[in-house]
Amino acid sequence: MTYVSFVIDPFNPTFLSHGSDSAWPPDRSRGLMPINIQFSWELPAVDEEIQNAMKDLADQLSDEAVAEGQDVAGLPIYGNYALGNVPLEAIYGDNVARLRAIHQAVDPENVMGLCGGFKF
Repeated sequence: MTYVSFVIDPFNPTFLSHGSDSAWPPDRSRGLMPINIQFSWELPAVDEEIQNAMKDLADQLSDEAVAEGQDVAGLPIYGNYALGNVPLEAIYGDNVARLRAIHQAVDPENVMGLCGGFKF
């Protein structure tokens, strides 16, 4: 059995006008289009195929939004919805070098590298 669900989160236009600069989003000059694609499946043998399908679906949704006139090409990916092989630059943009420096300063032994998630 396979389950597929996807949600495009509408963010209030004032979302980026609150708070100060942060690591994400790396650029506050444009809106965002977080796409939450959820797949679940039982057979480990199809892991790679399903993961490729998720990436293809996200690309198709983004391409369709651009074709419909939305200014969403090249937007940063929302880290909580990113697949594990997404490069850090696609999430944090030019902030990656600064985040790596912070990581080195506060975690020189790379203890956080022992847990899951995106690695700096």
